[in-house]
Amino acid sequence: MRAPWFIACLFVPSVAFAQTAAPAVPCMESASFAELLLAQYGERPVVEGADGRGMPVRWFANPESGSWTMAVYPKPDVACHALDGQSFRPATVTTGELQH
Repeated sequence: MRAPWFIACLFVPSVAFAQTAAPAVPCMESASFAELLLAQYGERPVVEGADGRGMPVRWFANPESGSWTMAVYPKPDVACHALDGQSFRPATVTTGELQH
């Protein structure tokens, strides 16, 4: 089960999106964020990239429990919780599905 601030952020961004370009989400020092996910959920970084604005994004996951978390990095030393969920697993997409 997620910590209360993870649950609260599911409701806060919908209000923030309607009012501002950047939603108010829980942020903290990036090393502390990664340590928290590892300690509480056993999640480790699995993939990273950038969003449409060029902001770094990183996904953390625990393949055993299936939990995952997505974080955005507005500054190199700051991580902000964006999304989290369950059922993390390798994709099962076929080549034919990719053509659509």
